[in-house]
Amino acid sequence: MAARELPRHGHGATRLSCPTPATTTTTTTSNLCSFLNRAASAWLVCAVLSLFLFNLLWFYPVDAPWNAALRSVAATSGEGKHPSMAMAGAGGGEGARCDYSEGRWVAAPGRARRYNGTACNVKESERCVGNGRPDTGYLDWRWQPASCELPAFDAAAFVGAARGKHVAFVGDSMARNQAESLVCLLATAFPYTLVYRDPHPRERKFWRWAFPAHNVTVSVYWAPFLARSTGKTDDYRKPRNDVYLGALAERWSADADTMDVVVISQGHWFWIPTIYHDAATGEVVGMHNVTGLKNTGDIGLFAPYRRTLRMALERLVGSGAGNRTRARTVVVATFSPSHFEKAWDDPTTCARTRPYDDGEKEVGANERELRSIAMEEVAAAAARRGAAAGGGESRVEVLDVTKLATMRPDGHPGVYMHRDPFARGVPKRLQVDCLHFCLPGPVDTFNEILLQLLINKRRDIFTSLIYVALCLALLYLLCLTPRGSPENAVSALLRHVTIASSGEGRGGGGGGGGCDYSEGRWVAAAGHARRYNGTACDVKGSEDCARNGRPDTGYLDWRWRPASCELPAFDAAAFLAAARGRHVAFVGDSMARNQAESLVCLLAAAAFPYRLVYRDREPGTRKFWRWAFPTHGVTVSVYWAPFLAMAAGRPENFSVQHNLVYLDTLAERWSADADTMDVAVISTGHWFWNPTVYYHHNGGEVLGVHNLPELNHTEIGFFSPYREAIRMSLERLLGSAAAGRRGRTVVVTTFSPAHFEKEWDDPATCARTRPYEDGEKEVGGIEGELRSIAIEEAAGAAAAAAAAARSRVEVLDVTRLATMRPDGHPGVYMHRDPFARGVPERLQSDCLHFCLPGPMGAYQPLQHHHGGAAAGYFLPRTAVTWLPPPCLSLALLHLLCCSPPGGHQAVFSPLLQYFNGNGTYSSNISSSGVEERSSAAASCDYSVGRWVRAPGHARRYNGTACNVKPEQDCVGNGRPETGYLDWRWQPASCELPAFDAAAFLAAARGRHVAFVGDSMARNQAESLHCLLAAAFPHELVAQDAERYKRQFTRWSFPSHGVTLSTYWAPFLVRSGGKPFNYTMPYNLVYLDELGNRWDADAGTMDVVVLTAGHWFWNPAVYHRRGEVVGVHAHPELNATEIGFTSPYREAFRRALERLGSDGRRRTVVLGTFAPPHFDGKPIFDPTACTRTEPYRDGEKEVGSIEREMRSIVFEEATAAAAAAATMRVEVEDVTRLATMRPDGHPGVYMHRDPFAGGGARPERMQTDCLHSCLPGPVDTFNEILLQILSRQRSREK
Repeated sequence: MAARELPRHGHGATRLSCPTPATTTTTTTSNLCSFLNRAASAWLVCAVLSLFLFNLLWFYPVDAPWNAALRSVAATSGEGKHPSMAMAGAGGGEGARCDYSEGRWVAAPGRARRYNGTACNVKESERCVGNGRPDTGYLDWRWQPASCELPAFDAAAFVGAARGKHVAFVGDSMARNQAESLVCLLATAFPYTLVYRDPHPRERKFWRWAFPAHNVTVSVYWAPFLARSTGKTDDYRKPRNDVYLGALAERWSADADTMDVVVISQGHWFWIPTIYHDAATGEVVGMHNVTGLKNTGDIGLFAPYRRTLRMALERLVGSGAGNRTRARTVVVATFSPSHFEKAWDDPTTCARTRPYDDGEKEVGANERELRSIAMEEVAAAAARRGAAAGGGESRVEVLDVTKLATMRPDGHPGVYMHRDPFARGVPKRLQVDCLHFCLPGPVDTFNEILLQLLINKRRDIFTSLIYVALCLALLYLLCLTPRGSPENAVSALLRHVTIASSGEGRGGGGGGGGCDYSEGRWVAAAGHARRYNGTACDVKGSEDCARNGRPDTGYLDWRWRPASCELPAFDAAAFLAAARGRHVAFVGDSMARNQAESLVCLLAAAAFPYRLVYRDREPGTRKFWRWAFPTHGVTVSVYWAPFLAMAAGRPENFSVQHNLVYLDTLAERWSADADTMDVAVISTGHWFWNPTVYYHHNGGEVLGVHNLPELNHTEIGFFSPYREAIRMSLERLLGSAAAGRRGRTVVVTTFSPAHFEKEWDDPATCARTRPYEDGEKEVGGIEGELRSIAIEEAAGAAAAAAAAARSRVEVLDVTRLATMRPDGHPGVYMHRDPFARGVPERLQSDCLHFCLPGPMGAYQPLQHHHGGAAAGYFLPRTAVTWLPPPCLSLALLHLLCCSPPGGHQAVFSPLLQYFNGNGTYSSNISSSGVEERSSAAASCDYSVGRWVRAPGHARRYNGTACNVKPEQDCVGNGRPETGYLDWRWQPASCELPAFDAAAFLAAARGRHVAFVGDSMARNQAESLHCLLAAAFPHELVAQDAERYKRQFTRWSFPSHGVTLSTYWAPFLVRSGGKPFNYTMPYNLVYLDELGNRWDADAGTMDVVVLTAGHWFWNPAVYHRRGEVVGVHAHPELNATEIGFTSPYREAFRRALERLGSDGRRRTVVLGTFAPPHFDGKPIFDPTACTRTEPYRDGEKEVGSIEREMRSIVFEEATAAAAAAATMRVEVEDVTRLATMRPDGHPGVYMHRDPFAGGGARPERMQTDCLHSCLPGPVDTFNEILLQILSRQRSREK
């Protein structure tokens, strides 16, 4: 439904318009609309603008960087300039500008993996991934300008800037290359239509696309000389070109008056043999690189290049623009060099796999000259524009890409302009493309810069609102949250508002004034600690338990729950914001290093780049390492000082039997650097237990010994030296030695006990696999005393430092939580595959340090929250509560007033239905077990509807990139028609919103989402993973050793603490035979036993999607209590034929009983049966399921067997919902929508290039008419699943 126009009322003021969904009446919408009157609108605008200015003037110093940036904007705004412009535009002006032309390519994994070139129909020779290019590292780089940041391409911002405009690319094939890149980037977010293309698609001389939602048109015009030309430009077989100077190419020149944004790109064809003519007389006026012409001079390429560019600019912004009054932007792209280091048909040319580094490649002389000409002609056109009669507000810009393109020899197709070029061996000669760029690829960066040129010049009221919103959002993010994703910003805001109001973040032990983090218990939280890969972030090898082969990973599925509050999951963005510009130092023994490495990995896992600045020459010792996080100016260091004081002997050489400790002198390395530390975390204790001689007075006097009876000295134990070492360290950091230094935070970590229940070299020690429960283990007497000493010394230092400038002392009290985690140590898995050759009698074990990842991750949130009032934010906490209401209000106002046609419905339809009690969500079973399919006032029935055309709706991810099962990667396997991706499900009585990854992760935050069942469950799980991975970073936590089978896979999304798993259980209950060995002819099913992997993990699951059915059709022998109770389709056995519906019902019932038996609050979603489409043909018939469109209404009905299976699911769901107290049961009813999609299966394209051999279609070839292509119709299942979870989340709130 289109959004209504803004109506005018009495005083001429604009009244806010509320969108009305098809199922919502005027009465129901009035509940919300009554709040959006003129007075409220005016108040919202004034309040937001006033608050914005107030914050700038009151809370920011005059010389703050942000104010300086604003002043530079103000200084240039009168001329319509902006500091982020790449080149002076239409008027000169010398404001502070970002120069995008200078910079370097930096690694940015996945930056260019934004679309599927095959799906958006780029030229075949530029589909590098589709053509089989094996290395895709060229997609993992971004352009880093020398003096600023270049934002990633934002499709919404582009269409907003180009709304109602015609964007035209004019020039050679590089113009077409950039145009196709732009269309693909936009198509990832908005539907489009191919309005026109050449009758010969391979030529692509004139194509036009439309984006109807924003009335944007994109065209590409083939005009390699801009001027009129013939010869080789029309027929590649001809030896040269004829160019007529003085006459522009007809096609683009005729359409010029319709163009609002024109991107000119040319240059490569001027190098080719050409004869230049006077357009008026036809006489030859010169040539270039043509032999055999008499009395004709070679005029080179520079003069014709300059003349044709000048002609084009005169046509567009000079006198040739005629009476055009509408503003136009002309962008001239500088020359983008090729990289033919060898012959054009040498398969080894342009085979480089990474960009050039700084200084490795300079721009060539010819390329520099062409670039200079372009810039000079733009400057001249800009100067002439003011006097042009018809120029209007037109302007000219330069898209300076010469240097950034020069540095990307790796981004060209090369031999992969052909499909699988080495399929038949390495050819001696083969045409290569070292000119154009792969799509996706480096040319996407051209459009990132183009976007900046467009959005920085708009000056209408719509842009004014956007500008204010962006400024306020930037202010909010700068002051309250670090750079990170929006969901991190919201979570950080809510958390800090809570901290500000409760006073948390101060105090000594326990972690803050309001909450004592030291008391609590470990609770199951599936995947909570599965947030990074220890190998990837280079943790110490002996603590990388997963890499070392530890088979049980349940130790990663627990979180610490304090007794009186909640401990949020670690937020890397919030930590870096609190530590911005600071040096965070960990000082102490190996537990300090253990925690430091944990912190670095947690930060690195959130996509914040870091560098290892320094490490020991002997990396195995790790006595001093330093990392830097340049985006926030944060440094993390670890200093080996096991006694804090200076020590010799065993700390430096493990072969020495005792330690020598000098209690009046601090360890040199960390003490020397102490003045550079802003946050110091002290962790010590374990080495004090070892035999030691303690000295005073610079080693001249023995103070005493510990555990060295052979020496005739006083036994002083270790409590007193431990106390003295901590006191001396605190004095160094906070006392007179630190006078005059800016405030610092010192965190004293309490003792973390070891768990050597047996000998240190007994392989069976610390082999426990779960934490201790309450009352099962108490803190030992010695550990408790060490903890008390740390707290006492911290309290004394805090009192003494009260008068010091902003310095403070905190206690990180981890003794109890560490005591309760005997399962978190490496044990024998400090070694790689310790049992590879059997079980040794003696083997060193580590029951002291923690696995990484592991329980140590809980230390980091404690440390972050100890910094409650940390100076990482620019605003006082009292201002924090001011910002959310106006920020949200402005967003609401902007969406109501300024969203594009059709945008109101997508944004507000679910919101209005929710507020007005007309709610529309997918559940067909309520918590009380009452079926709700027919009530219009209850829930929207997504099960009834039709498929409607929606170009690009399912083109949301690249199946190859997110590693779907190869048999379902239809595009990657060469399926030529992709129209099956251009449909969406339209329910009969409501709207089904497109999948929103951020909304899904917010609804599932901190939860374990498990798909249990047959391969359709896995199909849907992989779809969900890809939809989420297209927007958020993720990790593959675990996968079958035999990846082909994919019987168990687990992913994690650390930004939200979400775990996603898929479990192979085709009968839900325990089974054997064919499900695990396809060569067996039948299945063995045990109806009264679960016994599968999913049963063991069920206690960790928060959202469970059960999908089964297809395997029940196969021959099977069913057992109960160890006896055969019947068979299906197995007549050779003398047993009762019981069919499959009864076992199907019993399997669902048994699974629901298991999930409802443990009292855990969870949501269980039962998927109804999704039918295959073999339509009576055998599985090896290559003509099966070859339809290319969905069935229409009435063309196909749900079969009787499928209806019966669907009914069973509903009946079992209703019964389970009525019986369960804590389990919510829902039905995801997909039977009808799946029945209507025969076109969405892989068919023969379960194989790679099934017809690659040519010739006739094979008579026999296995086909897949059961699963869905990925992407494909199964994505709709997850759109419905999102609505189920969203409603549950709203109920919980």
